[in-house]
Amino acid sequence: MCRFIGVISRSEFDIEKYLKILENIARNGKRSPHGDGWGLWLKNDDFELLHKETVPIWERKSEDFPKAKIL
Repeated sequence: MCRFIGVISRSEFDIEKYLKILENIARNGKRSPHGDGWGLWLKNDDFELLHKETVPIWERKSEDFPKAKIL
């Protein structure tokens, strides 16, 4: 079952803490572990970014995602 987190802000924010929450849910939440891939979509005034991976979120490589207003 998919896990989702949605965040909307008037100002830019760092998404890393939300990825950690999603990682914890996928690894330890109801009907866990959720070992399928994961992805995210970011939006700001100047860009959109779609990122997908086939590994579980807890196996993700540390990346420097840009700050966003929507996650």
